[in-house]
Amino acid sequence: MDKEVSRYCTGENSALKDNIRVVKISDFDGGEFQYWDLITDIAPDFVQKLCIREPVTCSTGQTYSIAPKPNFCLVDLVLSPLGLNLMKDENVNTHIWCWTAASISAIIDIVGPGYLTDEANELAKKTNKSIREAIIELSFVPNERVTKLPGLPPAYVYELMGEHNIPGADELQIGLTIQLTEIIWPLQADQPYNAMNLTLNLKVAYQLLEVRIDHSLKPLYRGYKPKGAKEAIDTEFRQVLTDAFGFDGDTKRKSAFDISKRLRKTWGERGEAMVELRRMLQENFS
Repeated sequence: MDKEVSRYCTGENSALKDNIRVVKISDFDGGEFQYWDLITDIAPDFVQKLCIREPVTCSTGQTYSIAPKPNFCLVDLVLSPLGLNLMKDENVNTHIWCWTAASISAIIDIVGPGYLTDEANELAKKTNKSIREAIIELSFVPNERVTKLPGLPPAYVYELMGEHNIPGADELQIGLTIQLTEIIWPLQADQPYNAMNLTLNLKVAYQLLEVRIDHSLKPLYRGYKPKGAKEAIDTEFRQVLTDAFGFDGDTKRKSAFDISKRLRKTWGERGEAMVELRRMLQENFS
């Protein structure tokens, strides 16, 4: 995907080169095209400065002077909560493209600390909607300036925290792409849903259900109630390892292999994701 985008960022007559800013594309090799190497969640005001034409300092220490205001901005995670503010700002008309579905980033903020939590609760009270309905309404903000890039998002990082894997959007993508059968421990946001999808639907992973404390010890929607005891954690983890190195693990690894083949085909030369990406670039910048 990076190479395909870079083709539209080079050359003297490139419409994309002068009208777009790219925020974090790993190992991007765009020739004359100048891109910033700072991700939005490290510096929340980065994209905003970019859009309103203020100087930007990257994580490398390099400072970029005021640049022409871009028509488009490519980011890998956008609506959290920076993108929401940008969309509400009538003075910013930059079109934002994001790898990740808008709902994921917004929900991360809604369920966590910050003003979006209060906003969701307030909306639920005013409209008699459930918190879930309020979250969906706030997440899928109707705005023509936000576009999700076609196809499956590329994964840039493989995040390990302690001794377990966090099943976030990026980690899920790269794990499936490299045929990885994972033992996962979801913490927040989209991670429990991803864990459920990987374990119950795709059957390519194991989830640790006993590693919980406090409110997380309430019964799961699927009916299981964690015991909240160290002995239960030991028993569960030993059973997971036994299964992973036995027939069940072989079955999951075969499923992971099959899914990996489908993902790679999607991003192949004639795959659906690559075809749609090229179509979008050609329609907008050729």
